Amino acid sequence: MPTGVPRIRIAMIIEATMGGTRTHLMHLLRGLPRERFDVTLIASAERDARFRPVMEELRRDGIRVLEVPMVRRPAPVRDAIAFLMLVRALRKLDWDIVHTHASKAGALGRLAALACGARRGGRIVHTPHNFPFQGRGCLAGWIFRTVEQVLARWTDRLVVLTEYQRGLALSGIGMPSGRVAVIPNGVDGMQFARSGRRDAARMSLGLDADVPLVGWIGRLMPQKRCDVFLRSAARVRVKVPSARFLVVGEGPLERRLRRLAGGLGISDAILWQGFTEDPRPFYEAMDVFSLTSDYEGMPYTLLEAMAMEVPPVAPAIGGCDEVLTPETGILVRPREVEGFAEAIAALLGDPVLRQRMGRAARERVIARFSLDSFLAATASLYESVAA
Repeated sequence: MPTGVPRIRIAMIIEATMGGTRTHLMHLLRGLPRERFDVTLIASAERDARFRPVMEELRRDGIRVLEVPMVRRPAPVRDAIAFLMLVRALRKLDWDIVHTHASKAGALGRLAALACGARRGGRIVHTPHNFPFQGRGCLAGWIFRTVEQVLARWTDRLVVLTEYQRGLALSGIGMPSGRVAVIPNGVDGMQFARSGRRDAARMSLGLDADVPLVGWIGRLMPQKRCDVFLRSAARVRVKVPSARFLVVGEGPLERRLRRLAGGLGISDAILWQGFTEDPRPFYEAMDVFSLTSDYEGMPYTLLEAMAMEVPPVAPAIGGCDEVLTPETGILVRPREVEGFAEAIAALLGDPVLRQRMGRAARERVIARFSLDSFLAATASLYESVAA
């Protein structure tokens, strides 16, 4: 941006401060050039109180941060209060673009932007990450789809992560193609790279260097289908008795999943690691990475594992089938336990294939899904929308 041109003022609104949505947000807050963009974050820490220290850190780094409590579930009274707080916050700010993220902030934030400025020239950008009607029953799916169809009328740009999501935007909510932008997630290839500390990473897990290790990272919730991972692990153990299985994450299904592991007779083979801020040592220790979700936007765990040269086994769903190729990983039909087990066992049994696939996976991420590409595309979109 030429010297003397005013910075573009962006108000980012988010409720979902966990997992990949949080990573996506932090990439924007940390990576957008401050000489071109003046960013204010309006966020909730209700879903995860661990985000409050992050908000304080952002403030120390010079980013304006406002807290507006929002909850994920439909809650008419709390939603109304959050809406009024968002309106008040936006009226106090000078903004060119309101950029909302995920479903709850996407609904309340877009309505608040309309109530206090979008009609006077401010623009609205929304990133759904996952559409709220995905994975819902018929009635709930219809309700969420209808809400998105209505909000789409006042959304200047809808930013999706994949061509699959672009199709959902066009056919599912009737978004005009000219207002849909595909910007894939990206990872820092320097940050996510093998460090040569595999033995130390395995030692911290209590594993010898030659023990086969399959990893899974995610929130323990229905969408992620960790139960499929555990059931496939039980079948892999029949073929590879020495194999161990790493589960990194926390969530509402943890107790049920631990009971499932016990019922499958594999409790002794599962390493439960809970929440982590830094998954890199776990990728370092893995031989194979498994993703088992029913649906995804574009999972950071898949990109990170690939960047760390860990060959992945993933479901053939939107967000995975546009990332993986036959040279870089194995796609399996969703929920097909035997298919996951066969693919994992095949990789564990062929170290040459693992090495070749891991290297090809990293090359693809560096070439197609870099953090720099993500930031450049987002900055270009903001400038286009503001113009």
